Amino acid sequence: MKAIAPLLVGLAVTASLGCRSEVTSSSAVNSPTETQAQATPEPAPHDFGAFSFVIPDGWTVATPDANKTKAMLLLDGTNWQEAKAMLKVDVGAPAAESPRRLAELFAQNAGGTVQAEEINFDGATGVSVMTDSKTLEVPKHIVAIFHDGNAYLVMVGATEGTDVLSAMHTVLDTWKWTSPDGAPSGQP
Repeated sequence: MKAIAPLLVGLAVTASLGCRSEVTSSSAVNSPTETQAQATPEPAPHDFGAFSFVIPDGWTVATPDANKTKAMLLLDGTNWQEAKAMLKVDVGAPAAESPRRLAELFAQNAGGTVQAEEINFDGATGVSVMTDSKTLEVPKHIVAIFHDGNAYLVMVGATEGTDVLSAMHTVLDTWKWTSPDGAPSGQP
C-alpha cells in the first residue's frame, strides 16, 4: 500500500526565545545523529496493453500460457507448475451480464464465496471471490471486472502456506486502464 507522508526537503523553521522565526537550511539545524527522510522511488507500472500495474515485490513477469491471458506473474518459479504462486489476468467477452454474476458463477464452480464489498479498479467495479484452494489449478482469489466491453479476470493461485494478499493489494492499488497505444485512459 502506498505510504503518504509529507517530505520536508531543504528548509527547517526554528524559533528563538524572542518569538522571532528564522528559516535556515536543514543541514544547519539537524545534528549529525538525526536521520532525514529519503524518498524511495516508487516502482514504475508494467504496461500490459489495456492496463498497467506495479509488479509486486518478489514476483516476475512470465510469458502467458494462453491467448486470453494478458498478464502472468510468478512467485519463485520459472513456470506455473513449479512456482509458489501465480497471478494472471485473463481478458475476453463477458460470460455473464455483470461482474457480480460472473463472480457468482465462478464461486459456484470453485466452491468459493463472493465478497459483499465491491472493489474499484481505476473507475471500474470489480467483484471478488475467495476460495480455500491450496494449489495453482484453482485460484485462491479472483476479481471479475467489466471494462470497455470486455471481462477481466484477475486471478491469483498459491500453494499451501503462501501469502498472496499483499500481491493482490499491490495490483489493486496501482491498476490503471490504458488505451491500446499505452496512453492513460481518456488521453489522446
